[in-house]
Amino acid sequence: QLSHECGSIVRYEWLKIYERRKKRIDWDNLFVMMLTENKDMAIQFSELPYRKKICFIPFEVDRKSLIFVDFYNRKEAEKHPFSEIVNGTASGAYPYYDIVQLLYSCNFVRISE
Repeated sequence: QLSHECGSIVRYEWLKIYERRKKRIDWDNLFVMMLTENKDMAIQFSELPYRKKICFIPFEVDRKSLIFVDFYNRKEAEKHPFSEIVNGTASGAYPYYDIVQLLYSCNFVRISE
């Protein structure tokens, strides 16, 4: 009984914090990011009404918000899931692309061979 009541209190407090923070979200200035290996899902994402959006994909599609990740090291791509490589690029675990260039210009520029 006590653990259930404590859990309810925690959820209630979290909900109060969320409701307060939600009011500060600038819904017209969201940056939406995702990655997918599904072409149909990528196309649907590109049609969402957000101005600032980016989706990383492992295939070429001619849509501005879809960024093709062409793996330099194909063997690396075979060993690791696509999501791990995309997320690892930002953390530096996969230093094949210039993340700063991507943020400034939406160009995924390869920096190492």
